[in-house]
Amino acid sequence: MRLLHISDLHLGKRLNEHDLYEDQAYLLKQIIKAVSENQVDALLIAGDIFDRSIPSIGAVELLDGFLMELSALLVPVFAISGNHDSPERLGFLKGFLKKSGIYLTTEYEGGLEPVILSDEYGEAAIYSLPFVKPSMLTAYLAEEERASYDSAVHAILKRESPDPSRRNILVAHQFVTGAGVELIRSESESVNVGGVDNVDVSAFADFDYTALGHIHREQQVGTERVRYSGAPYPYSLSEADSVKGGILVELKEKGTLHCEKIVFRPLHAVRVLKGRLKELLKPEYVEQPLDYIHMILTDEERIADAASMVKAVYPNLLRLEYDTGRKKAAGLPEYTGGEIARKTPEELFFTFFQAMNQSVPSAEQAGLMREIFEEEGQEGS
Repeated sequence: MRLLHISDLHLGKRLNEHDLYEDQAYLLKQIIKAVSENQVDALLIAGDIFDRSIPSIGAVELLDGFLMELSALLVPVFAISGNHDSPERLGFLKGFLKKSGIYLTTEYEGGLEPVILSDEYGEAAIYSLPFVKPSMLTAYLAEEERASYDSAVHAILKRESPDPSRRNILVAHQFVTGAGVELIRSESESVNVGGVDNVDVSAFADFDYTALGHIHREQQVGTERVRYSGAPYPYSLSEADSVKGGILVELKEKGTLHCEKIVFRPLHAVRVLKGRLKELLKPEYVEQPLDYIHMILTDEERIADAASMVKAVYPNLLRLEYDTGRKKAAGLPEYTGGEIARKTPEELFFTFFQAMNQSVPSAEQAGLMREIFEEEGQEGS
């Protein structure tokens, strides 16, 4: 049984306000090509098909064309809703699509009905569990079972009791942790404070392979039998220059598993360029000018109209910033977008003040800024 595992398409996504329609259309063509060339028996799409609960017209058009081409290949598709999807909107026409071999599971309704596929090694059961959170499950689980994400998913899967004599595959979209593994996350993912959405990997012990979505970097969770395929496109600057793709999963006789990465080449890569402006814009240095660029300048002095100069060469500039010797000498921390979101306004001000003045604010200056932040906080509450 050969399966292609992908997730987190995020159709309709914008990257720093850049429309990714053409990039995503190009990506979907590569996925269809991978399905055909690798002669897969099923395509698994582990959630976050759309980027927003109310998808754009362009996003709906992309999905429509994608599913039409997949149905023409006569390859079964198993897709679930993720935390970014609206179950009701994504599930529209799911009954009709099922007749074409496209199995959309967007809501948990008290049980998982597996679809049975067969090959020379026997039966393989594919289970689909859409994104769930405890508040969605009041009609199906007892209060103690839905006390947490972890207990809820354990309770759901315990009820299924997959037949141990056949190969069992699960498609799911959750934040799975455990086995001493720290997941590598990206700025483009939703983050819950305190890890309240964690599901322990032990929940999936009865499955020969669990195809996960939600985390945007490809990785396994303690075992290759539980794996994130990662997003097929870099949807944040923290994923710049990373190699994206899907996972080709091969299950022969019960107990055997082989996983191989299938690389998807982007129409426009997301790249980081670092150096002095004059050097970076030399014609002999410039490659793929339509790529999405995060440029870090090491010039000691700020250059007037630098952004316009860069955009004349790289029109898809995402971000321009400076990393100078003076900044390094000050010993200032460099924060990712996710870290910035967790800093207080006061902490960010102190860092900015140090960067500009190479000294900490005085007690009087710090007190004044606290008053300003308190006033703003009261007005915004």
